[in-house]
Amino acid sequence: MEQVENLNFKKDSKESLFFFYQEQIANNLQALDQKNIIKNMNELKSLFPNYQHQKNQLIVPADQSYLKELLISFICSMADHSIDSGLSLNESAKIRMELINRVYQQQIVNFYSEIKKIVWAYFDKLKNHNREDGAGVAFICRNYIDGNLEKKLTLHEIAEKGNVSKQTLNPIFKKRYGVTVKQYVNNKKIELAKKMLADNKKNLQEISNYLSFVDKSYFVKIFHSITGVTPKKYRHELFDKK
Repeated sequence: MEQVENLNFKKDSKESLFFFYQEQIANNLQALDQKNIIKNMNELKSLFPNYQHQKNQLIVPADQSYLKELLISFICSMADHSIDSGLSLNESAKIRMELINRVYQQQIVNFYSEIKKIVWAYFDKLKNHNREDGAGVAFICRNYIDGNLEKKLTLHEIAEKGNVSKQTLNPIFKKRYGVTVKQYVNNKKIELAKKMLADNKKNLQEISNYLSFVDKSYFVKIFHSITGVTPKKYRHELFDKK
């Protein structure tokens, strides 16, 4: 006998949470952040329970076609993010088709088990790819910089995130992005400083402190070298135009 458990699958908070975790896992996949991938998957697990056997009865989550649609969406998201991380279109498409075919061939999908298979299929492929291609290392380091602009970022710390030496990182990074790690860090910090100047809620000292510059004068020096004007003049010109 087959008894169907009504889980009331609709476009509700449960589905919204699924797509939230899908994006979180995809982002952590790009960064090859295994710890946070596992954390996200454990949080996702409770949303869609797998089928269970109870007293010779098979209890199955409702609407298998809906579950399969979610899995296809998940596969496509992982595929797109893996391409963004440097995996070739052909390699990503091959994995995508294999996983999609696997989902469609199953009468009853073990949802969480399939999620794990999808994630680790792309994770392993990206990890192997990154060993052979410095683009993956550069992406991981860039992603770390972008998420930590308020910190006093050092080359040593950034290189550790990419699992490479300081001496190895700069050539790899410059080949990929056209600038050294230090230049990229300063450029991104100044981009954020410009937004903060436009917001007009913090003074120069507060912006300098927030972005972890050594002191205000060094912040002004870096800002001027990149933009051609001082932060004070930039702010004045910005509001004069208004």
